[in-house]
Amino acid sequence: MSDRSYPDAMLRSMPAFMLSRAIPFLGIFLTFSTVAHRSPGDLAEFSYTLAIFAVITAITSMSLGATGNLAAERGASMNALFSSGLALCAAMTLLAVLLCVGVLVTSPHLPGLQKLSGSNFTALSLIYIACIPFLILNTFLHLFHESSGRPAICSKIRTICTLAGCGYLAATAHFARPEQFALLAMGYFLTSEGLATLCLVLLSRSRNLSFKPVFCKKTTAHMLSLGVPIALGLAGQKVYFYLLNERLAVLGEGLVAQLAVFMIVIGVLMNPFLSLSQVHSLYVSKQPEQKNAAYLSGLIGVTTVLGVLAGLLWWFDEAIFRLAGASVFDSDDGLYAVLMFFIGTCALQGLTLAHLRAMKQTLVPQVMVNLIMLLGLLPVIYHFSPESPRLTDFLYFQGSATLMGVVVLQVWVFAGKTWPTPKPV
Repeated sequence: MSDRSYPDAMLRSMPAFMLSRAIPFLGIFLTFSTVAHRSPGDLAEFSYTLAIFAVITAITSMSLGATGNLAAERGASMNALFSSGLALCAAMTLLAVLLCVGVLVTSPHLPGLQKLSGSNFTALSLIYIACIPFLILNTFLHLFHESSGRPAICSKIRTICTLAGCGYLAATAHFARPEQFALLAMGYFLTSEGLATLCLVLLSRSRNLSFKPVFCKKTTAHMLSLGVPIALGLAGQKVYFYLLNERLAVLGEGLVAQLAVFMIVIGVLMNPFLSLSQVHSLYVSKQPEQKNAAYLSGLIGVTTVLGVLAGLLWWFDEAIFRLAGASVFDSDDGLYAVLMFFIGTCALQGLTLAHLRAMKQTLVPQVMVNLIMLLGLLPVIYHFSPESPRLTDFLYFQGSATLMGVVVLQVWVFAGKTWPTPKPV
């Protein structure tokens, strides 16, 4: 990628990056939509369970989130990065499992769960906890191989594993009773992630990489110094999302189900923007002297994709929501507007944070974004108590807070702000 122009790098890398992200999102989309259609009464509890534990998995797995940038920088000398990454995976897995078990033990005191039925929460939680080792290891291995010359193979692995998970989901939807389906649907993650681990391990073996974890203090410190701010940034979003679920559960169980459907649609539609941001970040990591021109090109790319998506959704937004489980929504003409506003602000924020990550500016920007979301937005949401609460109201609040973060980040980028960063190892 280092010897290519920005447009050439985008055109060559985007298809594989999009496919490797689109396929898992489509699998999750299918999981939620099948629960919504097959067992709609369990959708709120299913989504609530994932929202709680996603906070923990976000912190632990995305502490390895700088793996891609470090692998892109190091070229051929990556053995220390791989070995240290494995040791860090083991530590993060242990931490995540302990934290999740702690949450499970204290869950009877959660106010949102008390408003839901809670009948399947323990079983759903245990199935998800069993997935955690696979989720964390796969995050590291996927980022490592994708950024070190194997994006097409990673894309094929994700496609095969997701299709296997979808096959499992289709079989359970056909044979299982509706009251059992939500529990079995959680097994989708165990099936797809377990198979992905097997494939990624075989890929690592074929590249003669050793699976002997070695703790290298300098490499591990460098990974954490860049990865932990990424993890904290994502964790801030997950904490907000969990607290939003808590608030909506108190206002009405139906709102939790609506949020689940909306966010899974967002997850699918954000794929081109997430892929563009990752390719952009890797490009700038390899060619930092091109950072200003690349960022402007990235903004043009995001705006272009956003315009195309707006045109498509003008015609097909209702069809997408029906497929995802629109039966949980009341008739609301504001869905298209809030959907585009939400996607637009998130896309711009994602590109800017990816650009700053490439410049090793992760901590302060993520802290600023989280402060806006947690200290600025949450009090508004928890004090907003309309007689007839609508999900779109809360989504407009969140989009507005994200837009505020985007404005602050643009000032950070164009003012040329810098912050002390660790020296490369």
